[in-house]
Amino acid sequence: MKKYLFMLVIAGLFSCNSSKKTTDGTDETSPPTITVNEGSCPEKGDCSFQIKHGTSFTVATDGTGAMYPKYNEGNGVAEFRYEEKGPEGTADGDYTEVIQFNIPSGIGDGKSYSNEALQDVNLLYYKQCFCKGQAGYYKVTKGALKVFHNKAGELNFDLQFTLDGVNQSIHRIVRQ
Repeated sequence: MKKYLFMLVIAGLFSCNSSKKTTDGTDETSPPTITVNEGSCPEKGDCSFQIKHGTSFTVATDGTGAMYPKYNEGNGVAEFRYEEKGPEGTADGDYTEVIQFNIPSGIGDGKSYSNEALQDVNLLYYKQCFCKGQAGYYKVTKGALKVFHNKAGELNFDLQFTLDGVNQSIHRIVRQ
């Protein structure tokens, strides 16, 4: 009997997968940096970027306490979207992450925001998936955003962010 119990314990130990973590709690391999104009994107999905001109948004809350963007007139909204198609034949297997922020006025040589100041541009993260307790909108309050115009007058930015308690595929987006 002890022999069988020992074999079950050994089989259990070797059947579990674990991910390697560093001492700061992050994975050993760093998440990919998405460079918008080169089109680099995680292999599993598709990425897109757009500027919604003439609009901006505020963060509103519905009757259940869930957040959502409420759009109105403004300088523009920068929106990055990452999408993965679910397995064939599933109705709710798709996965989407959307990161958006209001384009600030008077960028000049550039503006920088970090941590709580990211809410000055309403930096918002949205996750849509079949993942209990993870889907929905989140205010981003940990990270850094630098926004500037290049010589051609195009909007460029470098965004790095993280969310507590939410698994994310996208951690950094660069448009230059």
